[in-house]
Amino acid sequence: MEIIIISPVYSKGKGKGKVINPITFGINQPGDKSGLKPGIHAEQDAILNLPNIRCRNKNPIPIEILVIRVSIYGKIQSSRPCYHCVQKMKKIPIKKGYIIRHVYYSNEAGEIDCETLEQLENGENHISRYYKRIAESRPVSYIVSN
Repeated sequence: MEIIIISPVYSKGKGKGKVINPITFGINQPGDKSGLKPGIHAEQDAILNLPNIRCRNKNPIPIEILVIRVSIYGKIQSSRPCYHCVQKMKKIPIKKGYIIRHVYYSNEAGEIDCETLEQLENGENHISRYYKRIAESRPVSYIVSN
């Protein structure tokens, strides 16, 4: 299970020592058993649940995302967002009045890594199981462009 928490970014000094109240959260939602319909990743679930503030504020509010994946045995696992989630994190929040500054995610060692969207996009791309299955039957350009 992946758990996502999205919180506002506080400027230096202002948020230091404060309890950060999450704006929204998300969890993985499985696709159909036949594998024809993809599930919804926790990242997408969380950003779709962001309240729309676009009309109230001209400047996007900076936010940060924390992604943690936990096995059924309680072990923290790698939760680096896949290529498609990174693309959605770039597009959807800005339409709702937010901009993602950092994405924090768990790694295989159980530690938390931090990257910007640009670093995630330019780094090693992770492709989810659903899109790997599609790759077997469709051209690679379909996987990258959708």
